[in-house]
Amino acid sequence: MPEYRNIPIDAACYSTVARPGERTLCLTVPEMVKCGVSETYLWKVLCGHREGSYSCWPHHKEGKTIYLHYEGLKPTYQATIQAVLMDGLTPDAWYDRNGRVKHITERLEPYLFLSAKDEVYFDTAKYPNGAKLPLEEQEKGREACRWLSFFVRFQKKTDIKQLGYETSKELYDDVVFLIKNKGIQLPTAYCKLREKIRDYMTNGAACCLDLRGQGNKNAAKVYDEEQTAVLRTICGKGASYNSQQIADFYNVIAEARGWDKISRRSALNYKNEYHLIIKAGRDGSEAFRNKLSMQIRRKRPSHALSFWTLDGWTVELYYQKEVKDSKGKVIRTYQNRLTAVVVLDASCNYPVGYAIGENESVSLIRTAVKNAIDHCQDMLGDYYRPYQIQSDHFGIKSMGTIYGDLAEYFTPARVKNAKSKPIERYFLHLNREYCQKHFGNFNWSGFGITSKRSNQPNIDVLNHNKTHFPDKDGVIEQVDWIIREERKKKHATWIQAWNNMPTENRLLMDRETYLLRFGYRNERTKRLEAGCLEPTIMGTKRAYDTFDLDFRKNPLKSWTVIYDERDLSSILVVDDTEKQRFLLNSVYEQPMALYERKEGDFEALRKVDEFNKKKLEPFVVETVAKDEEIISNMMIQPRELEGRNTVTMLSDSRGQQKAWLQHSSLIKSEEDLAAEIAEKLSLKTAQTVVKQQKKEERKERVQFEKARAAYLESEVDFNEYL
Repeated sequence: MPEYRNIPIDAACYSTVARPGERTLCLTVPEMVKCGVSETYLWKVLCGHREGSYSCWPHHKEGKTIYLHYEGLKPTYQATIQAVLMDGLTPDAWYDRNGRVKHITERLEPYLFLSAKDEVYFDTAKYPNGAKLPLEEQEKGREACRWLSFFVRFQKKTDIKQLGYETSKELYDDVVFLIKNKGIQLPTAYCKLREKIRDYMTNGAACCLDLRGQGNKNAAKVYDEEQTAVLRTICGKGASYNSQQIADFYNVIAEARGWDKISRRSALNYKNEYHLIIKAGRDGSEAFRNKLSMQIRRKRPSHALSFWTLDGWTVELYYQKEVKDSKGKVIRTYQNRLTAVVVLDASCNYPVGYAIGENESVSLIRTAVKNAIDHCQDMLGDYYRPYQIQSDHFGIKSMGTIYGDLAEYFTPARVKNAKSKPIERYFLHLNREYCQKHFGNFNWSGFGITSKRSNQPNIDVLNHNKTHFPDKDGVIEQVDWIIREERKKKHATWIQAWNNMPTENRLLMDRETYLLRFGYRNERTKRLEAGCLEPTIMGTKRAYDTFDLDFRKNPLKSWTVIYDERDLSSILVVDDTEKQRFLLNSVYEQPMALYERKEGDFEALRKVDEFNKKKLEPFVVETVAKDEEIISNMMIQPRELEGRNTVTMLSDSRGQQKAWLQHSSLIKSEEDLAAEIAEKLSLKTAQTVVKQQKKEERKERVQFEKARAAYLESEVDFNEYL
């Protein structure tokens, strides 16, 4: 409806009847359209009024809303506005009548509010398909709910009189007037309004929203669980059926079960609706995790050597080589590519190490990691190792121990999770910035197979150039040049990131660990000869030794020699179990002539002499002396143990032989042995005497019984008792 508005001071005003800060009667473009004016014509004349080509259309803008000034319009438009929008009244009369709206609003507005429960409902209300309501719809529902809540709270006559009304009819008349004039979504009939109030008392704020619009399932052909499950199963098949095929398969089942059939368009809509559920089935778990799962965002480290990542890169550069077929015929091939394992410092994507080979392998990965450690030694002055290293699961059983020794933390990336490895995007950078730009018209092989055909090189040009492709060494030179250029561009940034690393947090790798993990091993073992170890390394016989006394304790042991071709000043020797390891240094060569002796020669000579005289020789002498002492103690024995008595079977005068062959600590003296034998004999004699006494007693008892029986027979006449 037309309204009097105060023109904002900062509003864009194009009017001769009012200025910013003044009050005037205004209309909006939709209200003029209701009066029969074309919206297209209105936009045209309003733009023309700003440019000065049209008049009679004064207006100002508040945000994106345009307000036309009634006083500046032609009389014909004013008359139309009065007839259509003002009930045929003049502006003053119309405003006087409609001033009632403002009066009612000011009286009742303090009592219009929502409960916490109603606020929660409007904040969480959704359509059946899960879509949230637009803010405009929510606000309309809130406005209606405020009035319903107001009527529920003011039902008693005493409450109504507190608002300044004598009867409830007067209150309802005013509210219905507001409903009509402000377009509130409530019925204006008294009975319908009372029914709406009762509905609110029963169902709460839900009665103020109509959720049957978007996502309405009332007219849907697929609505129950069985139909939805069948349709989602068909959509989620790995064959990735198109919309027509999905509709055909579903309709076969629907006809058999008496369901409504669907069209191709409906199948497409359902496929889009169930995209989350069917994505993994159609495109795989990797696509689901990369496209729909919640992603983790990581920021680049600010310190060098805090995070290394490595992976194999199939270099997008062709080279030619000769191969033999099954018949022995030589064939030249041109589609060959090399593999480069790159170790990347994620602080600035600096290629700290790399290695090139025909295929990715554990040995190639080890060579790349060694190159990274060597490069750090060249640039930073020592064998520094990273705090954390990341790789994929290729060769993880063999490389896991090396990664663990190399870094404080080894964190392999999850299988098929390329997003977690920044080196994957770095390979794309190398392909675009170097392979495509510098070798795109020569031997560049293009992007991956999933790329668009328009992004791939011209196959005709490749066929024309293939005879000029470089050989394997040529591609290796190309890759070396790419890495050199990358290091040259990012070297200063990498050094600055290294300077940011606190000194106490920098991790060093000791020489023994470096050689054990990345050194080259001689196939033949070597023993200690001529006072030192003299292995043949890279075709030259070299001498190594150490001041560690434990190394010389096993002079006949065979050692495996491990060396670093970049630094032969020291080597590592290990036994077959690798439990015994010694770091040997190159033997210092003394000049024969005193004339050629230089500074440091005497100190080296003195150091060897001190080791021999103060450590090695005393160790041997002390060991021999200790052994002699033990043997001497063993040989302090009785005279009977001397000579052949210790090895013969002759017994002594008492028939004893083994007693004299016992350990010296167990051998008894002659007197002890005699006393022991005498004791045994006396004990035996006592036992014999006891036995003899018992025998005599038994004999006496027998004789007594016999004598008694004879006496009785002689004195008694038994015939008398017969």
